[in-house]
Amino acid sequence: MSTLIVTLAFPAATAATEFDYVLSTDGTSLSAEGHAPAALLPASPGRGSAVVAVVPARAMSWHQVTLPGTMARSLRGRLAGQPRLRAVLAGLLEEQLLDEPEQLHFAVFPGASRDAPVWVAVCQRAWLVDALQALAVLPQRILRIVPEFAPLQGGDSVATADVTADGVPAQLVLCTAQGVTLLPLGAAAAAWVQLAGPTEICAEPAVAALAGQTLGRPVREQTRGQRLLHALHSPWNLAQFELSATRRSRFLKELALLGASLLQAPQWRPLRWGLVLLLLTQVLGLNVLAWKEQALLDEKRQWIHALFIRALPEVSVIVDPPRQMERAVALLQEAAGLGNGPGLVDFFMTVAEAAPDYAAPSAIELIDGELRLQGPPPAPEVVAALSSRLAAQGWAARAQGDLLVIQPQGRP
Repeated sequence: MSTLIVTLAFPAATAATEFDYVLSTDGTSLSAEGHAPAALLPASPGRGSAVVAVVPARAMSWHQVTLPGTMARSLRGRLAGQPRLRAVLAGLLEEQLLDEPEQLHFAVFPGASRDAPVWVAVCQRAWLVDALQALAVLPQRILRIVPEFAPLQGGDSVATADVTADGVPAQLVLCTAQGVTLLPLGAAAAAWVQLAGPTEICAEPAVAALAGQTLGRPVREQTRGQRLLHALHSPWNLAQFELSATRRSRFLKELALLGASLLQAPQWRPLRWGLVLLLLTQVLGLNVLAWKEQALLDEKRQWIHALFIRALPEVSVIVDPPRQMERAVALLQEAAGLGNGPGLVDFFMTVAEAAPDYAAPSAIELIDGELRLQGPPPAPEVVAALSSRLAAQGWAARAQGDLLVIQPQGRP
């Protein structure tokens, strides 16, 4: 996934503020880096691209608290988004904060251990919301908010020190298990590094020589872009509590912006025309399908009409073919002396059930109260089964050459 990593402006962002950024296509190497106003920041290419916002070290303070047991055990779940935890944090940190808790934003380390002190990141809420709003012009959504520097966690035993050229004089950012310390690059900074013990020191190229001379330690050069890329892998996500809802609202807003872009932006014109052509094709296809279905229905009606005329040529006016044919068959049955017996359809169904292997007759005759089916000579078992089925209705079946004759019982 392609990621645009942007440092939030501090203390405040304006329309002319330039943001430090890096662009990475794989999360491990830099594709581009620099600084530009929010409206001119590069779009991260590729499907699933996102933005990671970085909070600078001078905008944050770090505090350790011990949470109540049940709340500490739930930190690995979704408790970091609940108001109850924020109220507990405000109460525990009230005496350590310079501002009112209501004006501050809190974030809890997501990998806190059970029953152990937990690190809490604190910054000005109004500043953070305004800084994120300045990036609202970006087409991608902000996936995470991470700190530029954070206290060491777990098995990290070597402190890290970064010398940045953000201020004049240069600043030292010392990260240890006791917190994050910011000092101007000078004697005090050198003393802190000595107290920290084994320390890995990085410095921006512009101040690398000065950092090595002042601190008396070997210094590894690291560009600002490399530092931002390193922040991408931080386990922190500061989008907690009220900002977790803000992220969802922003995502919905970006969906609306994307819809507006699809409808209006010139670069999406081919897609819009393609969708219109696709819709027209679907409408045309539905009309063709409806026309074919109507043609098949008309063909079936014509076939029924022709069958009716061949079977009942004496009927001159056809209004309801099924009902008229049923009535004509009933009259034919009555004229043949079968009016008190089962209907012709019942006869045919009885024959089909009693003799499923008997071939369809080639001719049907109604003579003197008898139904004669001409076809292959019926087998004796077929005649016996059919007579047994018709006996209850007063009819019998017999074979006569290639005829199957159905007649009233008792008739020779």
